[in-house]
Amino acid sequence: MSAPTSLLIIPAAGLGTRLAYNGPKCLFEVAGKAMLGHVIERHQTLVDEIAVVVSPRYKLDVSNWLKEQALDGVKLFLQESPTGMLDAIMCPAFAYKENGLGAVSISWCDQICISSVTAQVLAEKLAQHNSVNMVFPTVELRDPYIHMQRDANGAITKVLHQREGDIMPAVGENDCGLFGLTGTAYFGHLSAYANEIELGAGTGERNFLPFIPWLAQRGAKVETFAAQSAMEAVGVNTPQDAAKIEQFWNNGE
Repeated sequence: MSAPTSLLIIPAAGLGTRLAYNGPKCLFEVAGKAMLGHVIERHQTLVDEIAVVVSPRYKLDVSNWLKEQALDGVKLFLQESPTGMLDAIMCPAFAYKENGLGAVSISWCDQICISSVTAQVLAEKLAQHNSVNMVFPTVELRDPYIHMQRDANGAITKVLHQREGDIMPAVGENDCGLFGLTGTAYFGHLSAYANEIELGAGTGERNFLPFIPWLAQRGAKVETFAAQSAMEAVGVNTPQDAAKIEQFWNNGE
């Protein structure tokens, strides 16, 4: 079997606490299917291989689930300490550094409402090799959780985060938990960023999103495109979020 040229990383080390679920968050079921199953199903035909990153606590649960699904091209990686999304995303790097990956996609495990069109557009833009280092979909939302702050030229200069206490605009540009990087951006730029960033004093974690302006400020090309629906920005963090998505799907949207 030839080495993979495209990879999807799914950080899935979270707990199901806010979902009142006694297990790994990624196996919480929405519309009768584990969230991890929804994410894999959406992207599996667009990449050569998938890396799922879990905590040691739930390694066996997720491993058994993957065996039950009989999924090809899915590998499991451990995030030994809960130090944030940045470190989760970097967990598989050692296993693929010599493979010559051309594209690395990242999808949060609870972003299950990504449309097939949005996923396809991301994959196509990464495959174009038109000097884009990073690409991802965004949506315009009222009361955003995340906001991409831009300068007069449209470059992203800062990522505002409600969780960090940033002053948020009434209407903002929110990401959808789906990102695409070239192999160079993943192994080179993101690795360099990871070597610079320390654990947050308040959260004890290292976040991935500040990498976006960091990359743009170094002359790399960061491109965004419009997602198909505002629902694509909805992450499943509570039972209410899950119900909202199920209703959306039931309405055939």
